[in-house]
Amino acid sequence: MSDVVYHRYLEFLDGQRSYFLTSDIDEFNAHRLRFGDMIRTGDIDPAYLIFARFQLRNRERLQHAIELLKSEPDWTVNESFEFDRNHAAWPVDQASWTSCGASASRTIPCR
Repeated sequence: MSDVVYHRYLEFLDGQRSYFLTSDIDEFNAHRLRFGDMIRTGDIDPAYLIFARFQLRNRERLQHAIELLKSEPDWTVNESFEFDRNHAAWPVDQASWTSCGASASRTIPCR
């Protein structure tokens, strides 16, 4: 049950895989088998850790979008946006995260 609860929690926070990085998920996986016990014991520190990282990544994404909005987008570039990313790979780093559509003005699918 722990694994199911863990994956549902991640899906609830970042179902489109737009915030967490692969390194975040690797770190969180150490807690994956504790989620069932957390319900019984009340020790929910790993859930708070994951949520705090989500908040951090959300702030980073917003800052990046604000920075990009300071300049005019290049409307001549042929780009696309990947709307359904729930089966896509987690971005490996900030650079690949940016190419996954992390901004409002420049959105292309992950490579």
